[in-house]
Amino acid sequence: MVALPAGVTAANISILKVLELLDGHFKETADGIANGEYVFWLGSAISKEKVDDLGKICRRILKHLWDKRADEGGAGAFTSAFHKAIGLAGLSDAEKASIDFTTSPETWAMIDDVVGRLVKKYSDLLSIVVTGKEADYLLWEVVDVPGTYANAGTEPDCEHFCVAILALEGLLANVATANWDGLVEKAVAQLSAGTAGILSVCVTAEDFGAGAPRTRLLKFHGCAVRAKANATVYRPYIVGRGSQILGWTADDNYKLMRRELEGLASKNPSLVVGLSIQDFNIKAVFAKGNQLKPHAFPSHPPAYVFAQQELGIDQEQLLQYVYGDQYARRQADIEESAKLPAYSKPLLTALVLCMLTKKLVAYSDRANAPGFGAADREAIAKGVLALRDRIAGGGDADRLAFVKAIIQRGSQLLSAFRGAAYPGNGTFAGLGILPVSQIANDPNLGTTGLPELANVAGILGQVANDNWTMSVVDGGAVEIDNAGAKRKVFFVATSDAAAGLVLDGTIDEDDPDNVVIICTAAAPRMKRNPTSAPGRVLDPDAATDVAVRSILLAAANADEAVQLFREQAGL
Repeated sequence: MVALPAGVTAANISILKVLELLDGHFKETADGIANGEYVFWLGSAISKEKVDDLGKICRRILKHLWDKRADEGGAGAFTSAFHKAIGLAGLSDAEKASIDFTTSPETWAMIDDVVGRLVKKYSDLLSIVVTGKEADYLLWEVVDVPGTYANAGTEPDCEHFCVAILALEGLLANVATANWDGLVEKAVAQLSAGTAGILSVCVTAEDFGAGAPRTRLLKFHGCAVRAKANATVYRPYIVGRGSQILGWTADDNYKLMRRELEGLASKNPSLVVGLSIQDFNIKAVFAKGNQLKPHAFPSHPPAYVFAQQELGIDQEQLLQYVYGDQYARRQADIEESAKLPAYSKPLLTALVLCMLTKKLVAYSDRANAPGFGAADREAIAKGVLALRDRIAGGGDADRLAFVKAIIQRGSQLLSAFRGAAYPGNGTFAGLGILPVSQIANDPNLGTTGLPELANVAGILGQVANDNWTMSVVDGGAVEIDNAGAKRKVFFVATSDAAAGLVLDGTIDEDDPDNVVIICTAAAPRMKRNPTSAPGRVLDPDAATDVAVRSILLAAANADEAVQLFREQAGL
């Protein structure tokens, strides 16, 4: 059973605590994501700090109708629409009597309550027709879909960058979203420098023919960016009105989208983040998907996981439907498996760290270390997790800044590892595009240096202590300060990569505080004294080379590998 400490909620949960959940109760879910099995279903909550959420939409509409009502003197099309909106809030006679409708809604004492009720009926609110206006007047003009959700000046938030990282790492083949904004797309474009073939945005049937990208983003309620650029084609696909949501399940314009989503809901487990699934068409997709291929309980990994403090009535009804009689018998178990108590920011930030470290652990297992047994591999894996948790501990104050630091510093390190200077343009240099389950089958694995790098990460995670501070500095080196004794450590895949960094001035071979960790070299580069012992440099004024592959081949076990590494690196 998941039990959060007193005072900890899905909103304020720490990244470390989420990682604990992903390592423990939700390990199967984390492993499923690492293997590329899950479909992410994203809703407005992931964008609420960047664009208007449903609460702000409802406030804006109510205020607009009240203003226009006042302009027409309390009699006319806007007055009628205003009364319909108030009717949707279901106010009692006493509540109506407590509101001075001659004053702006902003001044009402119970405005928050009114808005909260309208949020639950937002599609009905958007369906109100103002006589003489277009049917989507409230949605297109008052909510201002083009100006609000397709604003080129709006930058992605933490959640969008996290989704983009997971997509670039090859872990998200499909993402389904009800969001109109283009912030996931913008994040992917920034991190990939606009590289083609990574993300395909699907709204219309024609969009599904755009090749085979790494990730498909299925925007089943439309795309504001495309609607702004081409209103004739894409404006009708901006779904928000109740009549549209009802018609979506039968309209041939959405036929291919429905089939794609139903197929995903049937074949793949689902992680639902920031999406209430209150809309009828979303429930219908999951229901049809379950008809195509019913999900039994328990399933491995769990078929439905919601990022929620508590499950709402819509989630409960969905689980009741898909699990049928099993739900009555095993309600507590089913709901426990489906409720991951972390909202989008802490969850997605933790997932990035979790997935990157799962990849590192998978890489570490592929290194040629003939002396290692299962316990030694496990020790390396624990070291990788310790390093992860050390990094995660500083991420809660400003998660957007934290994720951006992961992008920048991690990319600096991995660019140097591959023998290149990081361009500094906000792009992401990831570990690779394969899910964890496919890493062992990579025919190029032995030349990448990643298995050895992952073992170094596991070793560093074991030897780091409370006196250590570690930070990635310009040039992609990790500066280790051990109680005032500083070493600048460069990780490179090959001797050629190291030579390139020496030539461009990134590595100073004459600096004795520089350590060059060469992952695939069987022995260190020869420098000043060709008769010196492997891994040692006799010249005290020269940088130190450490050949990881030699260490792993020579070590009788993980403890000896740690000792050899520390001796040769001078740590």
